[in-house]
Amino acid sequence: MIVDPDKLARYTPLVSVHGAIMMGWMALLASQARLAMTGKLSSHRAFGRWSPLLVVTMVTTGMTVSWNLSQEIGRYGVLVGNIGVFLTFLPLYIAAIVFARRHKPAEHRQAMLLATLSV
Repeated sequence: MIVDPDKLARYTPLVSVHGAIMMGWMALLASQARLAMTGKLSSHRAFGRWSPLLVVTMVTTGMTVSWNLSQEIGRYGVLVGNIGVFLTFLPLYIAAIVFARRHKPAEHRQAMLLATLSV
């Protein structure tokens, strides 16, 4: 059998929403890089102001999906692993924001890239 119906049931609407939010993060990163590269810094800053909302939603849905999956399969390593991911992502994201506010674009860029690579 190609598709196991029991595993397919795990793809709840919340999982789909979380996936869409994560894709939104990747799209935001790509568009932000493009805006900065082309010198459209006012647009870069305007879009960047919305990133905390996206990050809160990413973390909230990610932790909820991780909790639900760990409960369903009885493996708390899933939850612990994802907590580790977010404990890596959040400080890097916060550092990137601090670097942006201190007008350190190279450090901002590096912290955003590392934060994204951690998820």
